[in-house]
Amino acid sequence: MRVYLSGAITSDPNHKIKFETAAAKYRQKGYEVLSPIETPEYQAKKGNSGCLFASIKLLEQADWLIQLDNPKQSKGMQIEQDIADYCNIFVLREYEEEKK
Repeated sequence: MRVYLSGAITSDPNHKIKFETAAAKYRQKGYEVLSPIETPEYQAKKGNSGCLFASIKLLEQADWLIQLDNPKQSKGMQIEQDIADYCNIFVLREYEEEKK
């Protein structure tokens, strides 16, 4: 199963650690992780729109979208959620799970 990690990047100075920790967690559980911070565009610092388009290409391969943050914090996350909803990709709100 392929899981796509969705989280605030631009507004979160600690996003890299958050994504790396989540990727390790889900890989340990046996999932194939699709992470926007692992794209060549992110690595090359291509800017918000370049990174978002690369992320959408990853998202279209996913079985699940895992939200690390509340999508209200990020316009990119809102777009990813809209795409997931439209394409019937299951959305797991991890940020809610951790509060329980």
